[in-house]
Amino acid sequence: MPKLDDLRAQYQRLTGQEQQQLRDITNIEAEVATRTEQGTVITKTKGVIQELANDARGEFKGEVDGLVTLAVRSVFTEDFTFDLQMTTDGGRLQCKPVVWETIHTDDGDVRTEYTPKDEMGGSVLDPIGVALRVVLQNFQLNPTRVFFLLDEPMKNVGHGELLIQAGQLLQELSHSLNLQFVIITHEPELMQIADRAWQVTRTRGKSEAVVAKDTATPAPTPAPKQRRALIL
Repeated sequence: MPKLDDLRAQYQRLTGQEQQQLRDITNIEAEVATRTEQGTVITKTKGVIQELANDARGEFKGEVDGLVTLAVRSVFTEDFTFDLQMTTDGGRLQCKPVVWETIHTDDGDVRTEYTPKDEMGGSVLDPIGVALRVVLQNFQLNPTRVFFLLDEPMKNVGHGELLIQAGQLLQELSHSLNLQFVIITHEPELMQIADRAWQVTRTRGKSEAVVAKDTATPAPTPAPKQRRALIL
């Protein structure tokens, strides 16, 4: 038969184990509460980050849509609107550029997705490409002045008034956004917008550049289809 001291010792041991288990339960409950609180904070933080991302995305889209639409309308008389459609697929952002054309009729306005026509030579894509390049570069670097090398820009626009308007678009982008364009082109119309221009000829494998225009001197009448380097 167990002695009283043995029973007392066993009781104290069991009591100690019970108290330890109660402490363990208390610690586990505290940890669960902490992790629940952390999970709530993380969830709220994710929500704030997502909201900020949506705001930044909306601001970015607004800047891009506005500038590109303005660029296209400054060249063409059609009522074009650029729309950068942004969606999320599997956590990854995807962008689809769309051009809308609004046709005004007596029965109301009709807005349809525009597909470049063969007779226009895809010319709408030229000012879109230049404007996108400018706005994306500005978002990435945000410098005081950006240098751009453009090889045969607006080559699909055509000639005459449309090309002159496309050149004026480049000039406006240069002046209003504090950009510098170095343009390689065969089009004499684009020389009208340049601050400086060089006409490049190649004879027997040797290239020679001659000043064709300088803002300090009158520009001579350009010969057609000579390769030129322009600085805007």
